[in-house]
Amino acid sequence: MPVVLRKFREWFIRYYPAEIVGTVGALAGAYAAHTITGSVAVAAIAGSVAETVGFYGYFVWHDGRTHYRRHRRTGRLRRVWLTVLYTVRGLAVEFGPAELLDSFFVRPASMYAGQELFGFAGGVLAGKLAADLVFYGIAVVGYESKKLWFHAFPANGTLVPQRVETEPEMIDVASLVPWR
Repeated sequence: MPVVLRKFREWFIRYYPAEIVGTVGALAGAYAAHTITGSVAVAAIAGSVAETVGFYGYFVWHDGRTHYRRHRRTGRLRRVWLTVLYTVRGLAVEFGPAELLDSFFVRPASMYAGQELFGFAGGVLAGKLAADLVFYGIAVVGYESKKLWFHAFPANGTLVPQRVETEPEMIDVASLVPWR
């Protein structure tokens, strides 16, 4: 399989389940807000928020579960700490820049414009798809960077050998003082 197709397959496997959860969240959130308020603008914002919660909820569950399994040989408190640390670090690198641009500018504007052009349900979906193109263009760079920098796990969730994370050595600060 050519490299380009293999990469697209990997990205699809990584992001597809979260997209399903996020899309259901966007439609449910936008529908609930529109039903309650009758406002297209409020529906666009609620759809954006609900999609974000569903999308990242999936990744917190998926990546958190993988990190928790990876640190099974450590004590319970350390295992939880490492799980939270590595999950948050990985998600921040993978999605941080894309999410900042997407949440505050691209997605609400595209969902609003979509509803104005195509009506409610079609507009929410059209706006979501337009925003996804921008989002994934940036997120894929973050994902590949995360894999390169942190030896992250592949999209299929299997564990791969990685550098052994060790405790940093404690330095005796007093020994660094030259007048001692």
